[in-house]
Amino acid sequence: MTDQPTAGNPPSVTAVIKFLKAAGFQHSRYTEAMRDDSGSGAKARSYSGGQVVVHWNEGDYDYRKRMGQLGITEPRDMPQHPDARTYAQEYAEALAPRYTVEISNGTDVYVTARETLPARPPGVPRAVSVRKALKAADVQHESVSAVDQPDHTRVAIRDEIALGPVRDALTAEGWIFEEFETLQHYGIKITGSTPDRPARLRKLRARREARAIELAGRAAVAKVEEGIRQTKAAEFLAAAAAEEVPQPQEPASAPEGLEVPLDQDKPVPYAYSPSGVRYEPGMRATLRTRDGFWAHGVVEAVYLAAHTRAPHMRFMADAYQVAPRRRAPKYMDNKPGKRGPAPAHTTPWEIPLDNKDLSPERFA
Repeated sequence: MTDQPTAGNPPSVTAVIKFLKAAGFQHSRYTEAMRDDSGSGAKARSYSGGQVVVHWNEGDYDYRKRMGQLGITEPRDMPQHPDARTYAQEYAEALAPRYTVEISNGTDVYVTARETLPARPPGVPRAVSVRKALKAADVQHESVSAVDQPDHTRVAIRDEIALGPVRDALTAEGWIFEEFETLQHYGIKITGSTPDRPARLRKLRARREARAIELAGRAAVAKVEEGIRQTKAAEFLAAAAAEEVPQPQEPASAPEGLEVPLDQDKPVPYAYSPSGVRYEPGMRATLRTRDGFWAHGVVEAVYLAAHTRAPHMRFMADAYQVAPRRRAPKYMDNKPGKRGPAPAHTTPWEIPLDNKDLSPERFA
């Protein structure tokens, strides 16, 4: 049944900005404007008569960049930003279903309460349902947001790569939608549901259940394989503790037939890390250094350390590259730097195999 029309709420600066952010628009933040473009975005202020005024604010970073591109030295000579009017129109379009809006001077949007909100048609999903559907479809949640409008649900997609998966997910759910574009994101308005939505949902659930069974099977196989690797590593460590690890054919630290003293390293042909990775001379390895680099090189030797008999390896780095951050900020690329040769003064690395930053050679 169609929802009955109701009166709109009076606007506030907090409510307006919160809605615009959920609708995909950037909020102007002065504290960051000097070093990046996050200072540019929607800015709201209270006005007389219970109104809120919204306009697009150009941050200092973008302002000075534009000034340099135009070759202007005096701020009084700067023209208005060419996108300011377009932003005002986009803000007005997004706010109109829930507030009364009026554009003044082409750039200021005056927002007041609506006497009557538009009725919500039947079949329009709530934003929380849309978010759940997108999550179930494995759509990138960082680049997609959804917000309720009185007569539809608005979805904002900030990454073009996610646009196709969002379309597919909404179509599979049986929702009717239309697309549009803004200066900052792609938009979708969900306005209803298809008549065959129940049948679509049954098919979608069956497909997801089959996928869940397949993933569970893969996880079980991976768990068994990991158990095998752990067992091999434990067996090796136990043999090493009992001095049963076979000696290399040409031990460098002791004559034929003599044991290596406990105060000397004991060479071995191979060794396992606690995670089950086998390391041996000749293979290539990568170490993530504390200063944020990947060091790549050939393993020169594997040995049991003096006294502790813990497995170690020695390798000489022949290549370096900037390592990606362990946790990158949202919406930021997290790719490693370009690989380059190691410095001439590089010395061999002596690394215990239980070092969590050690791995077979990484390629990215």
